[in-house]
Amino acid sequence: MTIKPFFSVVIPTYNRADKLRNTLAAILNQKFSDFEVIVMDDGGEDETDEVINSLNDKRFTYFKKKNSGPLLTRAEAAEKAKGDWIAFCDSDDIWRDDYLQSLYEIAKNKTIDNIFSDYLVEGEQCSRISKLNSDGFFQEIIKQEMNDLYILKTNDFFLRLLEVQPIMISAFAIKRDFYEAIGGIDKSIEVIGSEDSDLTLRASALGITAYSKKCSVKLGRGNDNVSDDYIRNLEGGTEILTKILSKGDVPEIHFKSIQSAIDRQFLEIAEQYYWNRNFSSSVKNLKKTKLSFERLGRKFKLLGKLFFRFLQSKRHA
Repeated sequence: MTIKPFFSVVIPTYNRADKLRNTLAAILNQKFSDFEVIVMDDGGEDETDEVINSLNDKRFTYFKKKNSGPLLTRAEAAEKAKGDWIAFCDSDDIWRDDYLQSLYEIAKNKTIDNIFSDYLVEGEQCSRISKLNSDGFFQEIIKQEMNDLYILKTNDFFLRLLEVQPIMISAFAIKRDFYEAIGGIDKSIEVIGSEDSDLTLRASALGITAYSKKCSVKLGRGNDNVSDDYIRNLEGGTEILTKILSKGDVPEIHFKSIQSAIDRQFLEIAEQYYWNRNFSSSVKNLKKTKLSFERLGRKFKLLGKLFFRFLQSKRHA
């Protein structure tokens, strides 16, 4: 390994020693070996330190900090990175042995700032981005296509992400200089659910992004994985977009589209709360939506349903 590795692999973890063993074993098995691994323990109480020490590999470094949540833990780990590129990985996810090699082949193109890859979620039969690809997700946003690689049009890709956000952090890598130039992970974020999308959205809006069609990542779906909560993810994503808009984190040309996306997500949150019979939360989020012609029908349909529920409650009062 060189003094300055090509990849810094950043892994936040919290009481996941058993799952972490498999994650680290997969990294040890990588065909590309010029990397360091930074494991940041978020104040856990299990034997994570013993797992790292048992590897007896100088490329792996273990740190432990006071519990502060996954976002700050990931940020602090990334601050210790020395590599040319940062590759993120969660402690219950598995990389195929060619993952870093495939990233390296793409990263040799010096114009590229970010890379995201296809992935398979545990328990699912089809990789998610390949399904989106077949549904036309990448239509009209590809700048250049080479074998298993798309280089994407920056502005068009960002607008597409406002419709669907398929990038997962364990299948995302970023040039370290670029990561630092855009401010890295924003430590001011307090949301839990979709918090990683703040980095991937800003990186996609400000840099050149490549997509690898190789499905080289398997994502875990543990009971402690907050991504299982769909409404929480929607709420978190809305807060992230609101924050990006308020801080002006992306070019001004996107502001109107971001506001439209925020409005769309508030309406979807209101609909989800309605179907979960949480009518007060549904009304609360519906009030946050703006009157837009494209969603007028959906808004009035939900409003009618809520009014009907209100009348029913009055009859039974």
